[in-house]
Amino acid sequence: MKKFNLDQPLAQQTISNILKNAETLYSNINVVNNGKRLTTTRYLQLADEVEKFVADMNNNNLPVNRDSILRYVRHIAQMKYRIPEKEISFSSGWLTKLFKRIGVKCSPMHGESASVDISSENIQNELRKIEDLLEPYVPVDIINFGETGLCYQQNTLKSDTLK
Repeated sequence: MKKFNLDQPLAQQTISNILKNAETLYSNINVVNNGKRLTTTRYLQLADEVEKFVADMNNNNLPVNRDSILRYVRHIAQMKYRIPEKEISFSSGWLTKLFKRIGVKCSPMHGESASVDISSENIQNELRKIEDLLEPYVPVDIINFGETGLCYQQNTLKSDTLK
């Protein structure tokens, strides 16, 4: 009683209720392995939104990177949850800790060159159109855009995915 500076002892029912609901009471506290202290997450809903966003992007086979996630989270925080802009820094460290909490990792994307069925009629029609367009030119003057070294708005080679 002196240790906790209480005027009177706690009732047995109060102690029982605390022990029974311990899991619920501590559900918003994250324990970091080898961490020095317990930390609470202020905005759990933002972690859920990021997890949904990454899952949706992965399901649609679209690349997602840290910048796109930060833009999305800033937008959601202001528009949906009305969180003041100055309240969260949305720093690189914040995002890294969020990724660690919800299980997002960066993984390389692989090319899709072998995923196209060249024998399909639609592809063959498009190839014929390209041949007709290139017919007036000498083959030496025709180059692949990839050979120029210009990568205009190239997609990222890595994407953030759920573990």
